[in-house]
Amino acid sequence: MKERDFSKMTEEEFLKAAFTEAANREIAEIEAMDIEVLEPTDEQRREIKELLDRKFGSN
Repeated sequence: MKERDFSKMTEEEFLKAAFTEAANREIAEIEAMDIEVLEPTDEQRREIKELLDRKFGSN
């Protein structure tokens, strides 16, 4: 990781750098997880479609 001279940063630059660093670490942790996401069953697909149709109207 690159060293930064925080003393020369504005508050906005500092906050942006801190947020970016935190986000990058969070993304790396999530990407490191080994999670299997299964395809929905036909019943789950129908339920999802019904809920979406109710919420947004059917096309």
